[in-house]
Amino acid sequence: MQHFLQRYNQKFAKNIQGFEKKVLECFTSYRWPGNVRELENFIERGVALEKATVITASSLPAEVIYNMDPGQDSGADWPVRLDAGDFNFNQYLDNLSKGIIIKALQLSNGNVKKTAQLLQLNYRSLRYLIEKYKLKFRA
Repeated sequence: MQHFLQRYNQKFAKNIQGFEKKVLECFTSYRWPGNVRELENFIERGVALEKATVITASSLPAEVIYNMDPGQDSGADWPVRLDAGDFNFNQYLDNLSKGIIIKALQLSNGNVKKTAQLLQLNYRSLRYLIEKYKLKFRA
């Protein structure tokens, strides 16, 4: 994990020092169907989105945080673990929204106008969400 952290610190000109305890717990309990590549992608995303000096759970996709079944296509179908006692509904929705916006931005090659059309959102609403989640894509 440190190797990927160093690689993406350099790529994004960041100085992330490590992972918060909750992130390490999430990584330990997650099934990892994509193995090392999936771990690398999650760390890249964490470094890209994180504003703190360590990667926090808020920078990870909802399926990792809440140990959801990654085989599902829609977050609405993922089982949510409420029994852990630390479920945060707003964080869950934010992570779900972030993931959908990132996927849509990738599909539209970072074009925010096309992404707004794809998501059937008004352009200003999407720009607000991109700023809220601190996503870096061309306008």
